[in-house]
Amino acid sequence: MTKRALIIGVCLAIWVNLWPVFSSMLVRSARADFAHLSVAFLIPFIVILAINPLFGIRRLSPKELVVITCLGMVAANLQGEWLSGYFLGIISAPTYFANPTNRWAELILPELPTWSIVRDPYAARVFYEGLPPDTAIPWDAWFAPLASWGAFFLAILLFNFALSVIVRKQWVDHERLSFPVATVLTELAGVSEKGSLRDYSRSGLFWLGFTTIVLVFCWNFLNV
Repeated sequence: MTKRALIIGVCLAIWVNLWPVFSSMLVRSARADFAHLSVAFLIPFIVILAINPLFGIRRLSPKELVVITCLGMVAANLQGEWLSGYFLGIISAPTYFANPTNRWAELILPELPTWSIVRDPYAARVFYEGLPPDTAIPWDAWFAPLASWGAFFLAILLFNFALSVIVRKQWVDHERLSFPVATVLTELAGVSEKGSLRDYSRSGLFWLGFTTIVLVFCWNFLNV
């Protein structure tokens, strides 16, 4: 792993988290993360592959491209509507929607662990309704639930990583599973012997499929 591959990969990881939020929640346009292969990752990755040969002997090597791919794909799979939308809504909704009619403050909130939700009514309200001008974000109310659930999510990720290490030999060496998404990315990066982006760009079938998908995405993006 080289320093420049790490820097580019981290920048790509940040980008794949910002673009879907801006596109779906602010612009109200097509989501860029709703796929096994995130569009928010794929488009800048294709741009990197396209301009990489222009740098001559200083161009990124296939191994560096694989590092960038791994960082970008992990970040793309960890973000999305479920985390930025559903999760934050779930830990703030019980406090925000509690009222005398539904009696959540009496029946539900006492049964929930203090660390599991945002308890401060003001913090929950400004999350849904917006902060007043020149007002700081009430991070204190969010620290406990975010830290607690973050530790839980981290444990799940470590478990999945350990499980993938255990089953890798069986799946890759013995069963020889193809992993189509990973195969495409390694081929584009030039690691696979089957081809690279330059090889695919010479195929009319590739450009037919690529153009069709790009036109559909552009139409959805512009049709706000």
